[in-house]
Amino acid sequence: MITNDSVDDDQKNTTIHINTSRATKKRFSTLARKNNQKLKDWILEAMEEKAECIKKSRSSISSLQYK
Repeated sequence: MITNDSVDDDQKNTTIHINTSRATKKRFSTLARKNNQKLKDWILEAMEEKAECIKKSRSSISSLQYK
């Protein structure tokens, strides 16, 4: 196993270069966009469900008030 102590500067620079390559950045930005859209869809769905629950509870409360 390679620890940070045994890695020389050339290996560290190579690793940094590989991790920040343009292809890698593009791949991560594509994944982020897809995940962002999934997250937005999930939040929208949750908000719609919450709105339905609020409407139901308000109608239940108002029907109880008039009895």
